Amino acid sequence: MNTGHPLKVLPETIAPYGVEPELPMKDKSRKISAPDASAEAKKQSPMLVSAYHLDTNHHMNNGRYAELASACLPEDYEIHSVHISYKKAAVKGDWIYPVLYKMEDRCQVALRNEQGEDYCICEFH
Repeated sequence: MNTGHPLKVLPETIAPYGVEPELPMKDKSRKISAPDASAEAKKQSPMLVSAYHLDTNHHMNNGRYAELASACLPEDYEIHSVHISYKKAAVKGDWIYPVLYKMEDRCQVALRNEQGEDYCICEFH
């Protein structure tokens, strides 16, 4: 709690619950490539970070970024996978300015602050 970093889970903590085998998934790069130059960029309505968006560290919960980003997708967009690159933590009172990039094979949503710096980039396939 003092450092704000998670602790490694000890084997004796996990033992009573068991461990499931890993799901088959493709390894992905941690970086998300920039949108194609031909990608259509569409600014979305700004969103205010509220208390219910926060985790116990008073930063916006990672799952909330995905929720906000997915709300920017076209209504008929079918999500098969999500890849998120977190850059900076949003806190209560921050405004998030989403930008949707539509490409042929995917959509990206950049969640930015007022200065245009990314909180995160979400890529949907």
